Amino acid sequence: MLFLPSLERRSALTYPAPFRGVRDVALEVPAAVDGTLYGREAGPGELRRRLAGLASVWVVCAPFALQPTWTPRNATERVKLRVVTREFIAREEYARGGVILRLYVRRGERPTARP
Repeated sequence: MLFLPSLERRSALTYPAPFRGVRDVALEVPAAVDGTLYGREAGPGELRRRLAGLASVWVVCAPFALQPTWTPRNATERVKLRVVTREFIAREEYARGGVILRLYVRRGERPTARP
């Protein structure tokens, strides 16, 4: 699971049950350990390494994050967007309440199980 931007992690905070047992690829330090609401994400290099090992990834994102005009200020957010759009293909999408859940599959791979 990847949250884009990281603020979309609020979906997991608001509705934790569907996210139980799901790996948050970008999360370096969980919220409780970090002493913050959202936790701390890995840096750009580490995130790129983590994403390189995945055949597919579910992305929880804000609709604006999918617009070609959006350019994230944060380097980690830029890596998320760049890797997902260049190395993966969108295969499934679910939209509800201003949040989009999209399955990305690495180019040349088949999709994995539903969330």
